[in-house]
Amino acid sequence: MGVGLPIPIDVALPNKRWHSVDSKEVGAGDAAFTAVRVDPNDLSYTPVLSVRGSFRVDASTLGMVADETLQSMRQTLLAVDLVKRTEIESDGAPAIVQLIEMDATIDGSRFDLYQAQVFQAIVDSEFPWKRIILVFAVTCKFAQWPVVGSEFRDFLAEARIVPGAEEMLAAARD
Repeated sequence: MGVGLPIPIDVALPNKRWHSVDSKEVGAGDAAFTAVRVDPNDLSYTPVLSVRGSFRVDASTLGMVADETLQSMRQTLLAVDLVKRTEIESDGAPAIVQLIEMDATIDGSRFDLYQAQVFQAIVDSEFPWKRIILVFAVTCKFAQWPVVGSEFRDFLAEARIVPGAEEMLAAARD
């Protein structure tokens, strides 16, 4: 399925428990793609998967972009703690993977949640300060993490840039 991002990508949901939804329905307003995991055995919190993307034409490092996201979360949630951050070096597509613990109140109920975030930069080879940043994220309760985290890895493994997208970027640059 294609999603509306600065660069077209194809994604496939990990299994039949995941269903795409309108991002506004689950409070993921600016996400280009959003899905929820329906589990009839656990209706207390519905895991949410989202994909966002933007153009960046500044000197911010990918770490700085990830820090901006953490800061934004800290302004709206009860508690936000960075558990782990891993940087993946690559000339054309560096990435950061981070795991966050957070406390959130949703419809009057308090939840201890995990959020995994993957920040993927697609760097313009001629103008390296021009980048597309894709952000893949999944949020779930601590107890859901073993299953949902594995399904998120499956989702990421299937996400692909649409063939020819690099040429579209080059044409837009000219």
